[in-house]
Amino acid sequence: MIVTYSLSWEEYAEQYQYSWPKPDYFSAIVTMMIALPLIAYGVALARFLGPSEKMVSTIFIGAPLFLVVFVVLALTLEAGKARTHEMVEKRLEYERFHAKEQSFSADQEKWTHESQAGKQEIRWTALAYAVELQHGFLLAGEKSSCLVPKRILDDTTLSMLRQSALPTGDSGWTFKVLWRDYFATGTALLWHKYWLRMAFGNAIGFVVLLWIAYSLFSSNEKSLAIWGWILAASAVVFTLAAQLWYLPLRFVTSDKSLRAPMKVETSGQGVRFTTSRAEFFMAWTRFREFQETGGAFLLYRDASNYYLLPKSGISPEQRDQLRRILREKLKRVITRSSDLGRAHWIGV
Repeated sequence: MIVTYSLSWEEYAEQYQYSWPKPDYFSAIVTMMIALPLIAYGVALARFLGPSEKMVSTIFIGAPLFLVVFVVLALTLEAGKARTHEMVEKRLEYERFHAKEQSFSADQEKWTHESQAGKQEIRWTALAYAVELQHGFLLAGEKSSCLVPKRILDDTTLSMLRQSALPTGDSGWTFKVLWRDYFATGTALLWHKYWLRMAFGNAIGFVVLLWIAYSLFSSNEKSLAIWGWILAASAVVFTLAAQLWYLPLRFVTSDKSLRAPMKVETSGQGVRFTTSRAEFFMAWTRFREFQETGGAFLLYRDASNYYLLPKSGISPEQRDQLRRILREKLKRVITRSSDLGRAHWIGV
């Protein structure tokens, strides 16, 4: 059965609803973490210097407060501007390629999509990825894709699409990415790739911290000078501890829905994910390689983006099965010269 339809803007934009630019909460929190010690120092100045040096203490208190307010406003305005720009770009793309009438048909072997760009017939065996959204299906081969609204499909066609576009895996399990999974994986990769830089940076930092501590405890200066040494020591400790707080903070400020429980199923065709947002399938051809760490399997889409599958949610038998199919379908990562990958949690 061939159906014709015209996508509405709302139907087209649904695929991007969770990827529009948002304020960078991570940067705002880091700015506040830097500003708080300076504000504390300003309060100490006001306490020890008294009204005679009110201007100095006001600067140490007011400047960090101004910095926090400025950064929050700048990040909010920048995100709003980026969101507006991207929505305009996607709207132009919609008007140019997707607003006009299209046709779609599907059977057990292939799907056919025809638009002003031409006619495409793609077999299900050549499916690259598929997503079932709330109001539509996004289907893609290696060179073309189409978005089909559910409103034009009957129950029989919907059922057939789910079976063909979202194949059930031979093995499946439910898991949840926890902060410790992300932290352990990111820290291990960081030290593995940049061990010399990390070791050198930590050694220098500890030497500076010891020098500050020696200067602090051997000084006979007034309390005001001691506060300066404490502030300097706090800055060094904050920098040294970045490897401990950076990744957990990055995890906590990510979209909370991407940290919700999800289900994974693997098969000879690819990987199917079930999240709180959508059903999502990716063929093995869409992955570049895989890496196994002590606590997780990493499926790389490219050199710097990976899907993190923690081992804590997988039984030993399922780990062996997953390891076997990954070795069959993908190249294993032994060493990597690219930049540190950022965790790309499963989501649409």
